[in-house]
Amino acid sequence: MIVLIYQTGETLKLDLDTLIGANFEGENLHRIIFDGKVLHDCNFSNSLLRNAAFIGADLSRAKFRFAKLINAYFRSATLKDCDLQGAVLVGADLTSADLTGANLSNADVRFCSFKGAIIKRANMDVVNAKSADWDGAVYDAGTIWPVDFDPGAFGLVSE
Repeated sequence: MIVLIYQTGETLKLDLDTLIGANFEGENLHRIIFDGKVLHDCNFSNSLLRNAAFIGADLSRAKFRFAKLINAYFRSATLKDCDLQGAVLVGADLTSADLTGANLSNADVRFCSFKGAIIKRANMDVVNAKSADWDGAVYDAGTIWPVDFDPGAFGLVSE
């Protein structure tokens, strides 16, 4: 049995031995706390994760397709090879997150913080890229950007 806590103090009891590969598709997990958890291969597609906390979590290969991640916290999280296509990340904090190989195509990143994030080999063909904070984020030649977006003009660092 795994017990997760919401920021309100309420709990969610799961009849699971591990969170790896867990299916949360379509769930309402508003304000849940996953800080520091190992969540490899989890499915959060179409879920409501507004204000959810994933600080320092390892979300490698997790799926967040069309998830609502408004004001979610991903500080220092590992999001390697994650599928965030079409996700709503408005106001999300991805400061110092590792987004290597992640797919954020058509994700709305309005007012997001990507400060110091690693964005290598990632598909960052996102919506509202110019309103995000990219200061000090590191990208490489394999990173895909929106056609009208100049990473250097927004404080990104090429490796």
